[in-house]
Amino acid sequence: MRPLLEQIGEMDRRGGGTCRRRGVRSRLGGQSSRVRVAGVAWIAGIALLASASPAWAVWPQVWSSAPPGLPGPEYRILGFEAHEDVPLFERGRLSGNWGGWRDRLKDAGVEILGDYITEIAGNVTGGKARGITYTHNVGVWLNFDLGKLVGWAGGKFHVSASDRAGTSLSERFIGNQFAVQQIFGGQTIRLISLAIEQELFDGKLDLIAGRINWGDDFLQSPLYCQFQNVGFCGNPVSVPVDVNLSTYPNTAWGIRARIEILDELQAKLGVYNTVQNFRANEFHGVDFSIRHNSGVGVAWELGWQPSFRSASGPLRGHYKFGGYVDTEPLLQFRTGLMRSGTYGVYAAFDQKLLHEPGATEPQGLHAFVAGTYAPPELARIEWYFVAGLVYEGLIPGREHDVTGLAMLYGNYSSALQASQRVSGQPVQEYETVLELNYEFSPVQWFQVQPDIQYVIRPGGTGDIGDALVFALQINVPI
Repeated sequence: MRPLLEQIGEMDRRGGGTCRRRGVRSRLGGQSSRVRVAGVAWIAGIALLASASPAWAVWPQVWSSAPPGLPGPEYRILGFEAHEDVPLFERGRLSGNWGGWRDRLKDAGVEILGDYITEIAGNVTGGKARGITYTHNVGVWLNFDLGKLVGWAGGKFHVSASDRAGTSLSERFIGNQFAVQQIFGGQTIRLISLAIEQELFDGKLDLIAGRINWGDDFLQSPLYCQFQNVGFCGNPVSVPVDVNLSTYPNTAWGIRARIEILDELQAKLGVYNTVQNFRANEFHGVDFSIRHNSGVGVAWELGWQPSFRSASGPLRGHYKFGGYVDTEPLLQFRTGLMRSGTYGVYAAFDQKLLHEPGATEPQGLHAFVAGTYAPPELARIEWYFVAGLVYEGLIPGREHDVTGLAMLYGNYSSALQASQRVSGQPVQEYETVLELNYEFSPVQWFQVQPDIQYVIRPGGTGDIGDALVFALQINVPI
């Protein structure tokens, strides 16, 4: 079994399908009635505290319509080795190994994956009104190894789909930009990926093309999805707010190349179709047309993956610099006209800071920080920052439990603010979110994460009161 944090860096060595949302993790931990009761008590506490009663005047909501991302196969499945069917509470996945057929299919070149994630959240103070909402995602992935199936060395074919349902707490009750439930967005059944991948030169060059998304490969880390706010997971959300680069569960026509320059140095280049409203539920992911008002988004990233020595063990890190240019027509705030041509840049770092003596990898303390910038004329979010700490095994005897603490800050475009002042609208300045959570697994196929978020200046105007949110995420690999 391999805890998720052990996979930090694997996304940099593999092509396609990387972290889009936390998936299967081998959080064994002790199974006890106290653990189960704690989860039930958390849900009951949210429902009790979030009794709906209007607290603030209704304000037109400003929140991210860009759906958050969910993890791909690498971060959902590989954490558990397949076995013959075992007793229910000893399985890595709820449905088990299908009498051995899951392994047989994978050995033959067909991997079938799935999971269910739900997030229940309620704001006990602040926002437009107090309330509680439920949302979920059911994901299915099919990965075909063309080498095993038809003798095509290094070839793979990927198909995936999702079904989402529920209501956004941020949209309905809080009115903030950075949604507190990252799996809300795209509430329908939709096709996601439909792509072919090719590895060359012993995996040093990886190409993938078809219906793919930018968020699989750029500006991402598995640490981000330790958190439930869409501002962190699966990518710092400023980029898909500013431009229409695709993130899970939405895809677009594209091609991505990854090349390993040296053992610790790699580069990525991607080209994607960009167009407004491509996330609309009515298309169900099967609108394959390239529209006349679409553009081209070109993304690049250079990554360094060092491993530093310490007395207690190796300290791995990832240091990434990247950006994009986009030719799609976007609203120019100063004139109110559509204008083509914008860009953005970012830097993102994660580093293991502490390896506990005698502990197995990846137990210890990890840190991350990332920042983005986009020119204010066409970008809604001009400056954006995230930072956080993730500790696996903080509590003695709970080696695979994970504690997370993070903050985000989004500064609205100065051009947007100027246009709002001229038109007499409330001016959006900034929004900040603090998040604290703890994840544990009563059994391997049932991950539980109680979560607290504090939303400062919801919507950026100061007209809505700061919101305190209690949430619970449950993940069941199927």
